[in-house]
Amino acid sequence: MDGRPAIAEAQEAVDAAVAELTASGARAEVLAEWRTGRRIGPLRRPDAVAAVGRVWRLGALLLAPDGTLRRTGEVIQAQPLRFDNHQSNRAAVRRELRVAIEKAGIPAGETVNIDAPPVALADVLEVSWNGSGEPGTLVPLPVYLRERVELLAHPPGGA
Repeated sequence: MDGRPAIAEAQEAVDAAVAELTASGARAEVLAEWRTGRRIGPLRRPDAVAAVGRVWRLGALLLAPDGTLRRTGEVIQAQPLRFDNHQSNRAAVRRELRVAIEKAGIPAGETVNIDAPPVALADVLEVSWNGSGEPGTLVPLPVYLRERVELLAHPPGGA
């Protein structure tokens, strides 16, 4: 079976989504990468977060203004650091991320998407609403994008 018509339809949906989100001034979030520190002789540069652009979060997918789709990676909100004792391992990891985000100069209150891997359009012709990928949860990408873009571009009152 030839997937070219489905890919063309999906590309049209992505292009329409970018146009609608841009025109509506929808809220975009920071896209960042985790960069592992490297050794330079006896010294080691610390791990760091680097902002690489902005994206719109559409549930399971992120959409960049250039039409690139990414899977949602680690999502964390930049906020001032607190010094909590007796943290779980997960809280300690998130604190390390917040320290790196603060050092990157990302302002408090920004939502940061870290290490969101790009995805080929042909790999997301169907998207699972709940992330399980089980039959019955998959919808065509154009349908998924229309609903998610509508929610982001024109949020319901009180949202």
